[in-house]
Amino acid sequence: MFYQNYLEKDNFPQLRKFARRLICAFGSTYKCEQFFSLMKVTKSTHRTRLTDDNLENSLRLCISGINANIDGLVSRIQAQVSH
Repeated sequence: MFYQNYLEKDNFPQLRKFARRLICAFGSTYKCEQFFSLMKVTKSTHRTRLTDDNLENSLRLCISGINANIDGLVSRIQAQVSH
């Protein structure tokens, strides 16, 4: 890694750890651009009251690739009989 040329192994261990994490955050610029596009769509002018925590959770779901099985969830719900 480029930072290894400037930081000795024993000096600044926390900074080295942070740099390693930051570099690995996005494997390519494509993923980074995709993430910011999702953030722009998620935090649009129609959702101005979205908190940072809710935005983070929404983005985590968007980039995770997990799809909800809506049909499976609906089939397990029991209909409530009216009184």
